[in-house]
Amino acid sequence: ILGQELAGRAALTVAIKTGRVPVVELNDVYRAPPSLVAPYNRLSYGGKLFSKKAEGAYPLNEIGLIHSGIPQLLLIDVDGMQERKEKTITLYNLNEIKFRCSLLKKFPSHWTKDIMIICLYKEQKRKIQSALNKNFTVLTVDSAQGKEKSIVILMTTRTVLPKMGSFFDSHERCNFSVSRQQKALIILGKASLLTTNKPWNTVVNGDDVTRIKADQIK
Repeated sequence: ILGQELAGRAALTVAIKTGRVPVVELNDVYRAPPSLVAPYNRLSYGGKLFSKKAEGAYPLNEIGLIHSGIPQLLLIDVDGMQERKEKTITLYNLNEIKFRCSLLKKFPSHWTKDIMIICLYKEQKRKIQSALNKNFTVLTVDSAQGKEKSIVILMTTRTVLPKMGSFFDSHERCNFSVSRQQKALIILGKASLLTTNKPWNTVVNGDDVTRIKADQIK
């Protein structure tokens, strides 16, 4: 009977109908070394991901943002205030944008093509794009899906906890935004908000994440 069905229908459709669907977990990761996989591994995969890529690149050490010999994961506490674009629900944070300009000056100009800036909010993305040259990759979380870069700078923007059910507290969106990096991840935001609220606290409260204040960067 199964053979007759397969003759006229897609094999997967029949397998689903009969309950004979083999499940294979794909746990090997090639995008980044273990230390860079760790944030989203503990957030969404219960530590099951296994990186096949060796450690070895330390770009944040090279420019003096963190000490040598530790994971290239950095949370920068930025003072500021979220603002809402008139007649919309999208947010921006001018202090975060201003600091981002200072931060980018730390990077050699030839690294530009290796940097991806991810914004949680479209208005933040729009304002950043208008201030940067076109060589920088600036994306929203949605448009960043499926893409990756050596260095990711994540702009979280919010300074006030939203009501439950917003995309700020979306587990999936958080996972997408912290899994695009190959060599380094920098998260900009209000540390007191990110460290005390899910899902972000799972990412930033790890012992592998260095935390500094924006005014420590000269």
